[in-house]
Amino acid sequence: MLLDAAEYLFSIMDFETTTLSDIAKQAGANVGQIVYHFGTKETLLRACILRRAKTLSLQRRKLLENYQQLVGKQDMQIEPLIRAFMDPFFKLVLENEDGGRNYARLLARFVWRENATEILSEGFDEVAKLYLESFRQALPGLDEDGVARGFQFMLGAIYSSVSGDKRIEILTDGASKAQDHQAYYDVLIPFVAAGFSRLAEIK
Repeated sequence: MLLDAAEYLFSIMDFETTTLSDIAKQAGANVGQIVYHFGTKETLLRACILRRAKTLSLQRRKLLENYQQLVGKQDMQIEPLIRAFMDPFFKLVLENEDGGRNYARLLARFVWRENATEILSEGFDEVAKLYLESFRQALPGLDEDGVARGFQFMLGAIYSSVSGDKRIEILTDGASKAQDHQAYYDVLIPFVAAGFSRLAEIK
C-alpha cells in the first residue's frame, strides 16, 4: 500500500531525500500511481500524517470523556489526564499495531518541519484543546500561557522518546537503551505531571 510504504520511508529517512521512486519501489508500485492518487510528495506526507491522526484523536477523546464521567470534572487529577493523552500514542509504539511504530517515528520527525503546524493542527488541535482545558481544571493555578507551554514541552518529550536518539546510551555507558520505549513511558508520565504541578504553583 502506498501510504504504508511512504509512512515507513518518511519515518526512517529525511523527507527531502526520500523520492517518489523510493516509495514506489517500497510499495511494489510505480511513480505514476503515486502521482495519480496524491499528486505531490507533500500531499502524500500530509495524507500519512492525517491517516492515523483521526484515530489517535478519537482514542484520546474517549479516554478523556471516560475519566471525566468516572470522577467528575471538578475532581480530575493531572497525572491520569496525562496518561489518557499519552496512552494511545504509546500503544502504537509498544504494540506496533499496523505499523504504529512507523507512524510514531514519522511524527517525531515531522513535528520539527517548518510547515508542520497547519497539518498537525488539522489532525490534533480539536482534542488537544480539550486536554488543555482539562489540565487547567485539574490545576486551577495554571494560566493559559503556562498550560500551553507545558503542553508543548510534553509533546517534545513524547516525540523525543521515540526518536531513537542514542545519546542516552552514551550517557549511561549502555545501561539505558534508546529503543526501550516502555522505560521512557514509565518515567515520562510522572515527570510531566510534576512539571505541570510546579507550573501551577508559579504565580
